Amino acid sequence: MADMVVTGTREAFAALINRRGIYKKLGVSISTVAGWKIYLSEGKSISLDKMEEMLLRAGGTVVQEKVWEVNSILGNDTFTAAEIESIKTLIAKIRSSGEVLQKKYRRQLREDFNFRMEDFEQGNGFTVDDLQKAIVEGDIKVSK
Repeated sequence: MADMVVTGTREAFAALINRRGIYKKLGVSISTVAGWKIYLSEGKSISLDKMEEMLLRAGGTVVQEKVWEVNSILGNDTFTAAEIESIKTLIAKIRSSGEVLQKKYRRQLREDFNFRMEDFEQGNGFTVDDLQKAIVEGDIKVSK
């Protein structure tokens, strides 16, 4: 059979376990492979480690390593002075609003500034004072 290139570990694993008799090459029972097929068809997850182990065991190779953009996960830590003022205003609104508006303002912080309070929070809810402290301690930087 010719080599097949598949994008995505889950997709490659699904293609692998749908090959006739693959359980023999993987060294697992036919019922194990049947269980994996059911899990995938129901949208359940199988650990990435397990899928990669089976792909490698079957002779698969990684064509391109994963590349991660960490800033989009963690949020920014550098802002202009004007952005800091807007962030302060939104944090104050969060602290003085009900749940529905809090969600709106948190989303605005993430979307407009890529600011995530949880990156700096100490456990009791992030406040304007906490923002100032993070600036003084250098956890948040103010650019010119």
